[in-house]
Amino acid sequence: MRPALALLPLVPLLGGCIPRLVPHVEASVAAFAPVFAGDASQGAGNPPLELDRELGLDDRELVPAVGAAVEWVGLRVEASGFRSRIDGDDTLAAAFGGLPAGTAVDTEGKFTVVRGAVLISGIDAGIVKIRPGLGVDVVYLDLEAKSGVLGATEKLEAQGAVPLLVLNGEVDLGPLRGLVDVSGIRGDYRDVTGTFLDGEATLRLKVGGPAELFAGYRYLRLELEGTSNGAAFDSNFRFHGPLAGIAVRF
Repeated sequence: MRPALALLPLVPLLGGCIPRLVPHVEASVAAFAPVFAGDASQGAGNPPLELDRELGLDDRELVPAVGAAVEWVGLRVEASGFRSRIDGDDTLAAAFGGLPAGTAVDTEGKFTVVRGAVLISGIDAGIVKIRPGLGVDVVYLDLEAKSGVLGATEKLEAQGAVPLLVLNGEVDLGPLRGLVDVSGIRGDYRDVTGTFLDGEATLRLKVGGPAELFAGYRYLRLELEGTSNGAAFDSNFRFHGPLAGIAVRF
């Protein structure tokens, strides 16, 4: 019995080496206020149009964004998503597909992103954690310009699953946490070639029990070229804005 008793002081130390039997779980809901920016051309030889100034897509609208994560034995699995719709109207300064310059158009932009990632614990230095990993963004982009006078519509559509390299960083100061998540890649997807960048930074404050309040900013950039509905297109989309919400951690 004495050898067993001699090991008792080591139990607290051994506990730190034994994997947690119950995983950490996080869930969040936020209000996201994004805006479209950048430029896009539809049709070979047409100059690009500025999305916010020339297509009237310069309004911010609040949309819900949700997220969840499970972390266990050095592995973290994340999922998040949002769906945005922005309307506008303006007069085309240049031709957009079959719509000539000078045409008054009503424009609708739809953007949906569902994101998943698997991360590993790369560096864990107490208050600082770095997690590299792989992920995928399932993206749906639909930009539609309608002319009531001409009775014509031009549509730019891109969709697909984009594989990503992901890097996640966290600074934990007890009641206050800072999180930064950056992912991106360049490649060919079906009939589209492009570069994809997705970044988010938030500051989180513990307010009691498992609850946290957070605020931050999300920035997405897509540089795409290829064909949409049989027409050549070239675009540089930026989709970004502040977000704020509440999260729970168990």
